[in-house]
Amino acid sequence: MENAERVWTRDELRSDVLAILREKSGKLDSEFSGPLTEDTRIVGDLEFESVAIVEFCMAIGKHLQRKLLFQNLVFQNGQFQDFTVGQLLTFLEDQLAR
Repeated sequence: MENAERVWTRDELRSDVLAILREKSGKLDSEFSGPLTEDTRIVGDLEFESVAIVEFCMAIGKHLQRKLLFQNLVFQNGQFQDFTVGQLLTFLEDQLAR
């Protein structure tokens, strides 16, 4: 079954998102050394900058084979906002249910 038609559980999403996050964060010069959990903040903890956030979101969309509206997660009221892995997973569950 292609990813675009697949139904993802939160556990599957978490596993895949964390794998992509490990790959992307390994390329950054971040001082973060804790475990990656649903409470991990993308900017506040991992120190992702805008380009890294875009690359991370694009990698998730490519993996899931879906066009996702990440701007709805990353921007609130026209302002950039930090987000946690858990918020990202909830966002993905909502987007994939459409």
